Amino acid sequence: MESPDADEPIEAPASEADDAAEADDGAEADDGVGGAAPASDLDDTTARDGQYLVREGSLVLVYDGSFERTFDELDDLAEHLGGAIGDIDTDTGPDGAEFGTVGIEVPVDAYDELLRAVADLGEVERRDIRTEDVTGEHVDLSSRLRHAESLEDFYLGLYDDAEDVDEALAISQQLEQVQERIERLRGQLDELEDRAATSTLRVELVPAGYDVDDREPDTAAFGGYWSEAADGFVQVAGTLLVLAVGAIPLLLAGAALVLAGLAARRAWKRTSAPST
Repeated sequence: MESPDADEPIEAPASEADDAAEADDGAEADDGVGGAAPASDLDDTTARDGQYLVREGSLVLVYDGSFERTFDELDDLAEHLGGAIGDIDTDTGPDGAEFGTVGIEVPVDAYDELLRAVADLGEVERRDIRTEDVTGEHVDLSSRLRHAESLEDFYLGLYDDAEDVDEALAISQQLEQVQERIERLRGQLDELEDRAATSTLRVELVPAGYDVDDREPDTAAFGGYWSEAADGFVQVAGTLLVLAVGAIPLLLAGAALVLAGLAARRAWKRTSAPST
């Protein structure tokens, strides 16, 4: 058996390579399925067999009554649908009005029911619901994982049949690379399946009588943070510029004094030098 080169990957048998190619062809055929679906309110977005949908969104809910009661109703609703409350962010205005943002996670098939039930708790002012079909991505990751696992089996067989240490070392290096690829692909696949299995909805709670238009929607939170950071940078840069401009006269005066001192020193040396 010829010793493989550690710098060149060992190819799998033709039958395994053909199986992987067929899997890749299947992934390419489904690439057109992926992408974000048009935003809609209550379209039939229940995942069909073999289909993976990622659903997420946010809305502003104007509630009437107490904040605690509305939160408890959201909590009960999430539990009833087989989900749970995630992150919570609350705030109290100067007049004592209570605001908050509640993250709700439910199974994807219960998402439309969640949207309908939340709307019954108050008045929905803003709504941004997104549905993304990631079936093509799932098919691609699955086929790549199967191909990597077949390569792992192939390298394990070669390793068992290795005739010397150099050959075993070369095969071991290739095997390690394939196993790292397998772990990476499994992690990506698990993350995608988790996103498709559980949908999220961020509900921004605003008390009745408050002007909703004065508040940014939850989906713009990152943009708001970025805007604040940009404004802060401009203020700091402006302050530094003012300080720099104000320091110019001082720097010029200092430079003039230094030049005058140097000139006086040269003149003193000339006058104090012994005559020949």
